[in-house]
Parts: sequence; structure tokens; C-alpha cells
Amino acid sequence: MRPIWKGSISFGLVYIPVAVYPATREEKISFRQLRSSDLSPIRYKKVAEADSKEVPA
Repeated sequence: MRPIWKGSISFGLVYIPVAVYPATREEKISFRQLRSSDLSPIRYKKVAEADSKEVPA
């Protein structure tokens, strides 16, 4: 990976070389959970605690 900036920091007569690298990558991130056996998506239903009935989204 190439640095996006190179330079140095000086403290009196002491120079310290510094290189800044990017901290992110361009990738698609997926937050979907999949079942390992057949890779089908896992879905969750909203259920009320009081009576265990499903609540529409």
C-alpha cells in the first residue's frame, strides 16, 4: 500500500520520518446473515413481549 503523504516531524535538531497510509478500503460490505448449510438469508420477526403477537414493520 502506498502512503498518501510522506514527510517528517522535527523536534529541535531531531527529524523523525512520517508516512500516512489510508485507513479505509473500497469494498462492498454486506450485513446480511446467511444460514451456513444453504446460504439462505436469515430474517427476524418483530414480536410484542406482552402477548407474543407479530407486529407489522
